[in-house]
Amino acid sequence: MEFWHKNRNFVLVLFAGLFLLVLCNRVLTTDTDSEKKEPAGTVVTEDSQYRPLSLEEIEKYKETKSRSNDNSFIRILVLAMALILFVKFGFKKGWFAYLMPQVVHFKASLRRSRKTGRLLMRISFFNNTPQSKTFNAPHVFFKKGAKIRNFVLRNEYFPLTLPSGSSHIMLIDVEQFWDKVAGLEHYKRVGASIETTTGERFRSLSLPRWLVIFKAE
Repeated sequence: MEFWHKNRNFVLVLFAGLFLLVLCNRVLTTDTDSEKKEPAGTVVTEDSQYRPLSLEEIEKYKETKSRSNDNSFIRILVLAMALILFVKFGFKKGWFAYLMPQVVHFKASLRRSRKTGRLLMRISFFNNTPQSKTFNAPHVFFKKGAKIRNFVLRNEYFPLTLPSGSSHIMLIDVEQFWDKVAGLEHYKRVGASIETTTGERFRSLSLPRWLVIFKAE
């Protein structure tokens, strides 16, 4: 019951999304079934005998079929666009913060600076729990097989307390570590971790330094 109370909104939205997918699938299936029930070159008369269609009837059938396919595609396209716009607007307004599981969301991603071309890491953490949490300074770690080297990102913001529903984002130059630390150039994977003052620990995946998805200003 505790899981349901904490995550019921997330579960309901998940089921709503699945229902939407099933609905779209039914639209496509209905159109396909209609095509199967109407052979292109014959027609059923009242006495259950098949007769060839005339050229005019064939052209009319093709036109009707094409219009039906176009209408189905347009309906799905409009529905998809409306859903994308709704989700984008919802995230911008913070509506979906209440739909996510009530945990701390911690994420690290790599991006390349447009101005300098250097490799940056974006570290973000969002407190989606009911209570405030205080975080110690995050760590950046570098991996080479089973070997790991950790570095603390010390600055004036930490320890940092995040009230419920708030977040914090950091953008750091990770290439400086390879430039300044001897032997670190052999550690090709990088990630981040953070810990609360109560001992809760959150850790990202270790990412290969070539995995750059975004560009940063």
